[in-house]
Amino acid sequence: MALSYNGDDMSYLRMQIDDVPTKTSDEQIDVEEAVSHIYSACQGRTRLKETFPLHRVRHINYLRRGLRVLSENFECLDASRPWLCYWILHSLNLLGDSIPHDQQVRIADFFSSVQSKTGGFCGNVGHLPHLATTYAAVSAIASLDYNECYDCIKYRQLEKSFWKTCTTKMVHLPCTKMGS
Repeated sequence: MALSYNGDDMSYLRMQIDDVPTKTSDEQIDVEEAVSHIYSACQGRTRLKETFPLHRVRHINYLRRGLRVLSENFECLDASRPWLCYWILHSLNLLGDSIPHDQQVRIADFFSSVQSKTGGFCGNVGHLPHLATTYAAVSAIASLDYNECYDCIKYRQLEKSFWKTCTTKMVHLPCTKMGS
């Protein structure tokens, strides 16, 4: 399998803004401009082909290894384990790989260990729950094939946690339950 490369024209990859520039979009444009200069400087020195080989089996093996243990280079991402798990699972799904049942159960056990008693998910054991890691954890669990993996989610506590966050931390937003 190969990924296609659109020759020299990279304009289709640039950020599209809709007449409402923001500080973030301005910074994004600055980064794109800097990268485009570097890309242009290197372009004549490299031998880019029209396609890049995708070493599917090598990628799958690397990703599967990451589900078991991450190298010491990832120690600084200790609080991001749900995100790493989600990105790895999503990548494996995109590559058409399936996770064996026993490994899915271990993944669900991990998420059970990082779910707070209050319902949200933490970045790692002993950390505080956070909405972003909760999103990553639930997304990772949803990407698994076995329904029993959903059992690790404490639904009632999670819902209470969401409503508590909504009413205490986002008082400027209207927080109403579905259907009301």
